[in-house]
Amino acid sequence: MLVVLIENAFKFVSNFSDKENKIIIKIFTKDSILHSSFINTKELQQATITTNSNGIGIVNLKRRLELLYNQKYELTTNIENNLYETNLMIDLS
Repeated sequence: MLVVLIENAFKFVSNFSDKENKIIIKIFTKDSILHSSFINTKELQQATITTNSNGIGIVNLKRRLELLYNQKYELTTNIENNLYETNLMIDLS
């Protein structure tokens, strides 16, 4: 399931010619909780398009999370300036 979020970071990363384009991926466990964070730079017009798009990958991911982890996960997204961030926490207990 994390592959979907990794693919999205690479698919939607910015293509700035005058500043850094980057992807930051953090995955770790603490106690029985899996924490993952995916951040990528994003061009402002892409942020608006993505916010209004269907996002079939994320929709399917949410369905799979609900089937496998029924209320034991938290998936959040945040778009701020030129950064797009997705966080996923899963209770593995």
